[in-house]
Amino acid sequence: MGKEKRDKEQWVRRFYDSWANYEPEVSRALRQIRGNVFIDVGASRGQYTFPLSKRFGHVYSLEPLAENIKFLRHEVLRLRRPNVSLLQLAASNEYGRVRLNLNPNNIYGGASLLGASERHEFVDAQTLSGLFGGMDIDLVKVDVEGGEWLVLKGAESIMPQIKRWMIELHDPAREKELDSYLRRYGYRTCWLKNARSLPHIFATRDKITA
Repeated sequence: MGKEKRDKEQWVRRFYDSWANYEPEVSRALRQIRGNVFIDVGASRGQYTFPLSKRFGHVYSLEPLAENIKFLRHEVLRLRRPNVSLLQLAASNEYGRVRLNLNPNNIYGGASLLGASERHEFVDAQTLSGLFGGMDIDLVKVDVEGGEWLVLKGAESIMPQIKRWMIELHDPAREKELDSYLRRYGYRTCWLKNARSLPHIFATRDKITA
């Protein structure tokens, strides 16, 4: 193995490890789950796509940024993960072309369908209901920089098909609102928090042990 390839693989391993340390509660909870279908909404660089691809029959990774999709395609081949499907699009409450506001300080993350930015691009959007209607889903992870409510709105018609959600909430003032929203659909909920990251809600139809 060449030095450049070894260096890249070491960087990737360190990246996944650092993310697990950044969101330890989330990582620990998700890595206890097994199932047939995992949907990674806002896959970024595959922080959860690839570790969980060993625990699920199939992973659908949704990511609108072209740079991240290029990286993910390379990792699918390098890691030999034929059970990972990459979808270059944003999950939302509508389908079509939408404006994605880019983070000027991070070309790999921080892009959002909300707000406004001088740097932006137009990307394809689809609803989870439109993409996965009729499919039983074991887990959906959502990290979309404030667009989580749009994702949920676009999934309302398939809520009975989704067993678990892990959602990063970008406005902590709406914690009670999100908790109540998911409980109305029959989920049990708990909050995962630490001082370094935003709060996450884990919603499941199982008994919660997190």
